[in-house]
Amino acid sequence: MKKMGYPTGLVRYTTEKSLEGEKTKIIRPRIVVYGVLLVFLFLGVVIGIATRSPVSVDVIRDRNSLYRETNNKMVENVYTLKIINKGLNHTYFSVSAIGLEKAEVLQEDRYISVSKGEVRSTVIRVRADPDTLKKRVSEFIFVVESDDLRYRLSKSARFIGPSDL
Repeated sequence: MKKMGYPTGLVRYTTEKSLEGEKTKIIRPRIVVYGVLLVFLFLGVVIGIATRSPVSVDVIRDRNSLYRETNNKMVENVYTLKIINKGLNHTYFSVSAIGLEKAEVLQEDRYISVSKGEVRSTVIRVRADPDTLKKRVSEFIFVVESDDLRYRLSKSARFIGPSDL
């Protein structure tokens, strides 16, 4: 300001009360509300990070065919299983099915290998005897377990059989 010939203090960050010589309050209701909201947001982020699951599973049913009959008269449904490893270790997972009587889970390998930070998609086939199916559409549960038994996740799915049940 001195270079331009203006008095000092023309441009500054202050309040109108301060310019009039009155005392200003630092702690105002708006500041308190913003501070409380900021604390709650911070706590929400910390709790969310602390309680997040390091592994998640998603099951997608193959929509191309409702079901398929095999040569030995079994009914087969095809699913895509996505395992997301958000943990810090490389983990191996096994897949089983609960809720379908005498159902057989078929996959390429016995264990699904998922590196840290990886999303692994694998095709899973579930075979069941049509004589054991009570309804055309049966609910069952995929159980995905890690080899060290630290993680056990379950995801529900539907098994579709022939319409003459």
